[in-house]
Amino acid sequence: MLEFRPIDHQNPERVRVHVFVAALAFLLDRLLEKKLKAAHLLFCTEQAWAALRTIHVVEFSLGKAKRRRVTAGNHQARQILSAFRIAAWEPWATCETRSDPCSAKFKFPVLRSHDLRRRHQP
Repeated sequence: MLEFRPIDHQNPERVRVHVFVAALAFLLDRLLEKKLKAAHLLFCTEQAWAALRTIHVVEFSLGKAKRRRVTAGNHQARQILSAFRIAAWEPWATCETRSDPCSAKFKFPVLRSHDLRRRHQP
């Protein structure tokens, strides 16, 4: 059973969407937990999610071309990706920002340098 704290949605459709997203997050968390156990990794899901947040897509300009690259993440993130059989994932794999088939396959949030400055300011 899922427990919910009070939500501020007045529209019944928004309440349904909120419950759906919460249930989906719960299922993803349980899937992660099972994969971690099957791979004999000693992380709780909170630690695993924190490790996966070390993987970023970085966008930068090289001349007139804009490029996107995926960082490798930390050691724990790579172990978790291995549990999902994503071990062959190539860090810094090229994904062009425009008209590249790679861009269509992978939709990652773009982390720009101004986002980093904002996050690390006290």
